[in-house]
Amino acid sequence: MKTKHNKLMTLTASGLSLFLMLGLTSCADNDSDTDDNGMENTEMTEDNTVTTNGNYFADWDANTDGYLDADEYSGGNFRSWDTNADNKLDENEWNTGARNNGYEGQSWADWDIDRDGFLNDGEYRTGYNNAGWYNAWDTDGDSRLSQEEYDTGMANRPNQ
Repeated sequence: MKTKHNKLMTLTASGLSLFLMLGLTSCADNDSDTDDNGMENTEMTEDNTVTTNGNYFADWDANTDGYLDADEYSGGNFRSWDTNADNKLDENEWNTGARNNGYEGQSWADWDIDRDGFLNDGEYRTGYNNAGWYNAWDTDGDSRLSQEEYDTGMANRPNQ
């Protein structure tokens, strides 16, 4: 009888330990992969690069007015494409950003105005303004993006 009791206690303790480990792992993963609203921020792609789900609205809204003006939007895009955080885009970063956001058809050479092989923030903003991306998302024409316009724009990107 004592042997059955010991086995039952061991099995119960093992099950409880597994339950606690899985629960703690789940909590840890949840904290590291979500923003303040519980939205998933990143995912690993097949080529082992990290991408985001594109929910940058609150991060890009520098003046916290609930809207993105053209500078907030273009600056946010620039930073999100700058995967090595060196404050410039090389051609690979630019091509990846354009492809991931459905902005193919643009010419790197047209954007790299000073022909140094990199895009600085100013060159990016010039190219971005010329491409008309912000205006395409600003569906009510008020020169600011609401959360709804941003969400619609993100959902309607060609590569989604």
